Amino acid sequence: MEFSEEAEAEVSNLGGQVLFKDDNLLNVEFVGASEELDEIVTSLAKLNPLEVVRTGLSGISSTTKTLTI
Repeated sequence: MEFSEEAEAEVSNLGGQVLFKDDNLLNVEFVGASEELDEIVTSLAKLNPLEVVRTGLSGISSTTKTLTI
């Protein structure tokens, strides 16, 4: 699956930042109050995200390379 310019434009319009992208992955970041993030998650639902992570300060991998055990 390739990510369209439309998806990147939607992220930008919602105030997000693309951290990483390739043909299989679009990793984006949004920062804001809980209420703002609720609205953003609802708006992004139409893009059918694989995963949404909501957390405080943390480290999250931005590539397809992952730690396996």
